Amino acid sequence: MNLEQARLNMVESQIRPWDVLDQSVLDLLLLIKREEFVPGKYRALAFADMEIPLGHEEVMLAPKVEARMLQELAIRRTDRILEVGTGSGYITALLSKLGGQVVSVERIAEFTQSTTRKLAGHAIGNAQLIIGVGDDGIPNTDDDVVLVGRDPAENGGLGVSTVNALRTNHAFMDDIAHTAAPVVAADGTLRPDADTDVGN
Repeated sequence: MNLEQARLNMVESQIRPWDVLDQSVLDLLLLIKREEFVPGKYRALAFADMEIPLGHEEVMLAPKVEARMLQELAIRRTDRILEVGTGSGYITALLSKLGGQVVSVERIAEFTQSTTRKLAGHAIGNAQLIIGVGDDGIPNTDDDVVLVGRDPAENGGLGVSTVNALRTNHAFMDDIAHTAAPVVAADGTLRPDADTDVGN
């Protein structure tokens, strides 16, 4: 497989048609090697339009969903970003390249350990990885952007395929349950009035 051609095809045939036109996001998807964040046995599917199993009943989102989510957030270089649910670490890497500082909390130690190695391989030093559940262990800081993966035990087994992505000027621990910030649904659509659930 020609990886670079497959990466370009992913952007041109999956992501652009999903109305992802922000050139900074598209350029980043070509820069960060998605296949390096996919479990080894699924690496051949790294550019496929599908969710990829990560183990522990978690999945890596489809490329077009990841891209649309990033575009809708319109992340700035100065943004402080909180990600609840590190997963594969791919979104963590993308957020780190777009924003200022990223804190990512994950309940599965294996994911955190793997992501630590992957981020180091990409010379990413502005991400802090924490093992915990929900807001457990997260520094009490005001975040500009928050991403929350939902618990598959709640939400009818949807798991991390349903992701809340929002921009807020309030501290996560105090205000996420009451925010009216925009939410990006699992299909990539912007839902300004959607309720926000906290999960893993």
